[in-house]
Amino acid sequence: GAVAPVTPDDAELTALRLVVEQAVAALPESSREMVRLRIDGHEVADIAARVGRSKRSVERVLQQFRDELQGLLDEPA
Repeated sequence: GAVAPVTPDDAELTALRLVVEQAVAALPESSREMVRLRIDGHEVADIAARVGRSKRSVERVLQQFRDELQGLLDEPA
């Protein structure tokens, strides 16, 4: 049979949004804009053009943010 997708409850989503928002707020302003654009679904090339940085710079900022977020999510509650 088909397996139903796992859907997080509202409390889990709220907690996750808070962690993400705290992580974004801790970023320098230039990085914050890149991460927000990515969260909003923009492609790396579009973000690079919007913020006037190279795609490589944008990718580096996004990777650092993912690493930071992973560290926050891995912390014991």
